[in-house]
Amino acid sequence: NDTTNIHRENQIGTVNYMSPEAIKETNTENGKRLMKLGRASDIWSLGIILYQMCYGRTPFAQLALFKKLASIPDPSFVIPFPRYMAGCLQVGTDRDPNNDMGPRYADGTEKIPVPPDLMHVMKHCLQRDPEKRMTIPDLLVDPLLCPISLEHALPSAMSQMLSLLKRSPQVLEQWDVSDAQNEKVLAYLQQTQILARITNNVVKLNETLLELNQKIEEINEMNSDLVAFSNIWNHYQRNANLYLASTNSLEPVRAKN
Repeated sequence: NDTTNIHRENQIGTVNYMSPEAIKETNTENGKRLMKLGRASDIWSLGIILYQMCYGRTPFAQLALFKKLASIPDPSFVIPFPRYMAGCLQVGTDRDPNNDMGPRYADGTEKIPVPPDLMHVMKHCLQRDPEKRMTIPDLLVDPLLCPISLEHALPSAMSQMLSLLKRSPQVLEQWDVSDAQNEKVLAYLQQTQILARITNNVVKLNETLLELNQKIEEINEMNSDLVAFSNIWNHYQRNANLYLASTNSLEPVRAKN
């Protein structure tokens, strides 16, 4: 669903987390340059955050700024998805688990492989074509966010009761109730399990959103430093242009003794 969009006059955000469309897609309105970003752009940024948590760095962190700006929207630049998880202090050292494909380090310690569910979500969030990325509804039902099956959504006692009733419906015969009431009991138990699963998923999603908001706050703090530097540079450039225009000279005026 791309119904929610953000219009901006300037690019805002750390380049490492910006989506391809945030870098290359622009529109013009009333003579101003605008960018239109939808939910798919947030899904890309989520994929970058998951990638960094998994591998200790973002997929474009090793590139210089201008190479990074060119590579993020370029489909010919293949994003690597190594086999093993790594910490930020391991990347680029002899303890980087992806220096070789062996399952153990030189000292015999086992490496940690990337879980298949995490690998699936990262690859489908980091699709350069926004139409091919996972959507929010896709994420909400993905095993990475919904690891608990229906039979384990409730406490074990409730799940065991439902399993018993499914296997042995004659248990209900000892109850002095009608068949219609029996069916209502089974339906209620099943609905309760579904509600418990939904509640559990909402809790997990809220935890993920809190972590994401914390990350965004950190990024915004970094952005404020970049904005301050940009303002200083623009002020210097404007003064330099005024000076050159007034003196018609490329050499600064030296102080007289």
